[in-house]
Amino acid sequence: MISVYPGADGHRAFPAQHAATMLSSYTMLLAARRLIANHHAVRARAPEELGEAAWADIDRLELLREHWALESPSDQPAFWITAYFQMLRQHEEMRATMISELPEAGAGGAFASLDIAELDEQIAAYRRRLVHWQRMA
Repeated sequence: MISVYPGADGHRAFPAQHAATMLSSYTMLLAARRLIANHHAVRARAPEELGEAAWADIDRLELLREHWALESPSDQPAFWITAYFQMLRQHEEMRATMISELPEAGAGGAFASLDIAELDEQIAAYRRRLVHWQRMA
């Protein structure tokens, strides 16, 4: 199986067995960039002084790390940790949107409240599974 690396200069193909190596490399690179950014932010006393480019670079590395985590075999904790983080993020965004639109729902608000309760249950289940895989890592 061939995996596609979403590089800045187009797409490069790598065999899927390299996913663990790529994941490890991006994890270390991301940790180093975060340390450097935090160091500079503390010295500058204001994170915005670090510059948009540095934070954009960290965001890009996070996306690449997530990509390679999801390309990893499903028996690897990094795969599940990333998958559950993404599902949690999506469900929490959906919940926030539903709550913000609840006052406009009028009579349909009761049904929306049931949907929010269901989302809360799913979010709690995802958090439990995420903790499980974090302990396995």
